[in-house]
Amino acid sequence: MEIKDLEAFAVVAEELHFGRAAAKLHMSQPPLSARIKQLEQSLGVQLFERSTRSVALTDAGSRLLIPARKVLSQVVAVQNLAESIAAGDQGRVRIAFAGASSQRALPILTRAVRESHPGIELQLESQTYVYTALDKLLEGSLDLAFARLPTPQAELESRVVEVEKILCALPEGTRELVSPVCHWPSFTTRTSSACRQIPARFSRPQCSRSASPLDSGPG
Repeated sequence: MEIKDLEAFAVVAEELHFGRAAAKLHMSQPPLSARIKQLEQSLGVQLFERSTRSVALTDAGSRLLIPARKVLSQVVAVQNLAESIAAGDQGRVRIAFAGASSQRALPILTRAVRESHPGIELQLESQTYVYTALDKLLEGSLDLAFARLPTPQAELESRVVEVEKILCALPEGTRELVSPVCHWPSFTTRTSSACRQIPARFSRPQCSRSASPLDSGPG
């Protein structure tokens, strides 16, 4: 039994006329009649009562018509889904993000995808460290990751979605202590480690002495 056999059965059941059913199926009547007979032999039941004047469904035909139509409907659904997947309108995209780097861009992206491609499922993985996310991209377990540039993996394609400015607020008169850190080569790519050095610049031991009544001198 093939899908075409069920389609022929459903159309003949709808038209109750082999000539009209054959025209609707874009085939001649003899092959259609042969197909119905072959289907009846395959199922072991008679689907139609035939006479020179009319065609009618048997009880078995009436009972089998509903599941046959469900099968045909599912076939159409599978075909439509396959076409949608091939066109990129269906599927799943796995996205990794962490920290403030994605707080602005990610909501814009997810909203746009849901509006333009409602069949795309977005699987979000939060609190994923950058290097872990990049490794997962190379493994194929992620499709997209938010990360600060540059990325060391030459195999990965990147695109700038947002530019951030990082500022450092310092106490007055302490610029000379921090300036050497800020002028390190590639300081912007070592922001985390560099920032850890900044407090150290303010923690140098300093000697101080408070005056007391006993230190007021002789007399």
